[in-house]
Amino acid sequence: MSKIKIVHIITGFNQGGAETALYRLISNLTPLKYEITVISLTGPGFYSDKILELNLPIYYLRMNKFNCIAKLFILAGILKKIKPDIVHTWMYHANLLGGLATKLVGCKKIIWGIRNNGDMLKFSTRLVLRLNAYFSGWIPVSIVCCSMRAIDNHIKKGFPENKICYIPNGFNTETFTPSSLEQKCALRKQYGLSSKKVLLGMMARYDDQKDYPNLLRAFAILSQQNDTVFLIMCGKGLNKENHVLTKLIESLQLQSRVQMIDGVDQPVDIYQMLDFFVLSSRTEGFPNVVGEAMSCGLPCVVTDVGDAAYLVNNGGDVVAKERPDFLAQACQKMLALSSEEMAELGAQARAKIMGNFSLESTVNQYVKLYEG
Repeated sequence: MSKIKIVHIITGFNQGGAETALYRLISNLTPLKYEITVISLTGPGFYSDKILELNLPIYYLRMNKFNCIAKLFILAGILKKIKPDIVHTWMYHANLLGGLATKLVGCKKIIWGIRNNGDMLKFSTRLVLRLNAYFSGWIPVSIVCCSMRAIDNHIKKGFPENKICYIPNGFNTETFTPSSLEQKCALRKQYGLSSKKVLLGMMARYDDQKDYPNLLRAFAILSQQNDTVFLIMCGKGLNKENHVLTKLIESLQLQSRVQMIDGVDQPVDIYQMLDFFVLSSRTEGFPNVVGEAMSCGLPCVVTDVGDAAYLVNNGGDVVAKERPDFLAQACQKMLALSSEEMAELGAQARAKIMGNFSLESTVNQYVKLYEG
């Protein structure tokens, strides 16, 4: 029996939610059944080497606004050579350009991937989103949304409801596990952090959508009420060269109580040294970082964006976005819990992930979609 040829087309390989979801998926599809190729519309990124370690071919189109038409036909030529059975595109730009190129070569099974709610987008991305909506009845046979809220929003924007399916992100609960007290202390020592501090943290790249100023303002309120708290902010672009955040930290007089870490290869290390996790975003789809934190047994305080509230449920607290006073109050409630109550919340959070959002379940849903 011949293998099913699948080509994945994505905007790039940076350390974002879509890229993480793609990598986890292709890492868990059996090579005996599927022949997988990955195409980046741009150039190499964080996940490039990881994908190459899977012995999968990668193409880089190095597309930009000046050469996108020419690159569209180069992409069509690559697809014509591969002759895929399925083309799976990820995010709006790849949906549009990958979908059009696939149509040019006659492959009929095109699956689009929508990874956010469709709000708070820059002008050019809003334009591509409108084109996605216009072509959504013609190009894809299926449209995968990772967020329930994204489904509602995109139907309102004109995407056909009968083509949309829900496949949430999945998490490897054997990788993202709770830490022992000894592990937590050892990890904190690596980063020069006291084991006596109450450590809360957020993991996300620096981006307006993540609203780190909201987090810092909330933490400033919290730190006035509690002198044992310490904040970790980890993600690409979080460093001393980030003048927006460093100036805000200084103005809030938090220099001795906040540490920025400019991304890590093993995010589980960050989760395992925290006491609880905070998400301060203005917008999300299905926030990977919340699921990872929950899988590590961390209670979570999140803003009500995307599927964050649905994900957390009884494993934490949910507050309105862009309200640092509400975020601080929820964190203060978390600090008021006993260690036993915190442990129970963390256990509920991990149980939610294991029961509803395992990586195995997500991969099986994609397999059904591919083979249906």
